[in-house]
Amino acid sequence: MKSIKFVGLFLLLPFFLFAQRTLTISGNITVNTQWNFDTVYLTGNLVIPNSITLSIAAGTKIVAKGYYKIDVKGCLLAIGEPSKFIYFTISDTTGFRDTSTTRGGWNGLHFESITTNNDSSILRYCQIQFGKSIGLTRRERIGGGILIDSCSKINIQNCKVVNNLATWGGAGIQVVNNASPRIIENLIKNNYSIGPMSCKKTC
Repeated sequence: MKSIKFVGLFLLLPFFLFAQRTLTISGNITVNTQWNFDTVYLTGNLVIPNSITLSIAAGTKIVAKGYYKIDVKGCLLAIGEPSKFIYFTISDTTGFRDTSTTRGGWNGLHFESITTNNDSSILRYCQIQFGKSIGLTRRERIGGGILIDSCSKINIQNCKVVNNLATWGGAGIQVVNNASPRIIENLIKNNYSIGPMSCKKTC
């Protein structure tokens, strides 16, 4: 009887070794936080408030379950590795190219009016995909993957910004209002805008 239990333990061991660790989250992050999960599911808008830092471990996938955004008011450190990218994406891309609905996309990363007392946000070895900006106002229709407004302490390097959409402009990355982020050595392609700012072309 003891030997049967012993064998049973080893049969269960692979499950414990390879079980994925996940987190489901929305709302405000209230303390400095590090995500070290296989997958983080967004079930609503996520806010990183002023003076708060969110760090994301290499290899993490952030998967929105709907048309939600990550609104950075503090500091975001998403630092992947060449063989372990951090992914920002949507769970279901059905309807992504349909500009009459928010279905198929999430609302991207927003860096807006961040105060200078915060440390610089860093995106490195990240892939931002299937961000979608549609709405009634011009503001809601820019920056499909990443929107940067009135702040400059942002470093985007060695990232892939692909397959994002905006109905006005800046499908991949939109930079407005005297923002001057550092954006170097990235792959930015297959993003699609249909508004006058974009001249109706992919970039």
